[in-house]
Amino acid sequence: MGSLHRTPVRVVPVRDLDETRPYPLALAGTDLTTSGEHLVARYASRWSKEQSIKDGKNLLGAGDTQNRLLAAVERTTPLGLANLTILVL
Repeated sequence: MGSLHRTPVRVVPVRDLDETRPYPLALAGTDLTTSGEHLVARYASRWSKEQSIKDGKNLLGAGDTQNRLLAAVERTTPLGLANLTILVL
């Protein structure tokens, strides 16, 4: 059994209209009532946020700290992402 067990999953194949390959991207979600267009829009709206978090972790090591105190944990990752913003600007 996988992590979703018996949860139904909807897969929406996506491609650019100018793309020659059939469907280079497939989006998966457990929301079966949302339209395919809305699911694609939801993924697209999250893309820049997810990419920023990935860059912060990979480039600056944000999230790799070994803090124990709650205040330090709450400050370290936001500071790392703020540093990424300064770096990009």
